[in-house]
Amino acid sequence: MSVAFEDSQMWFKFALSLVSSHKYAKAILVLQECAKIDPDSYIYHSLIARVALQNIREPNLAIESLDKALEIAEKSKDVTCYETAKIHLLMAIAHAIQAEMSIVNNFEKHAAWELARKKFAKLFCYHLN
Repeated sequence: MSVAFEDSQMWFKFALSLVSSHKYAKAILVLQECAKIDPDSYIYHSLIARVALQNIREPNLAIESLDKALEIAEKSKDVTCYETAKIHLLMAIAHAIQAEMSIVNNFEKHAAWELARKKFAKLFCYHLN
């Protein structure tokens, strides 16, 4: 069997198998490689964020990935309003988790909650359209 190292779908399937075997850090690395191979797809960044939030509780990585996903989604004409709203929802959840995990000072916690509130408000704007 020949292996195509530039095939993002093969790497994506490998990442999903890593997630199902609870190897989340390796799955994130593979998904980041998928994003390098196919830079026009927001799906890899979105899945990185979901794994980072659900499994390893790393909101900073999730926010960074979701920023990239949102940037790609807004440039693409194939992305629906629903998909963009899902990215905003994940972003709001990431900011809320970041606020909960913030133990440095109240200002950072308040700023993170404010960002989460703004993302939830943006989500409702998508819902009304």
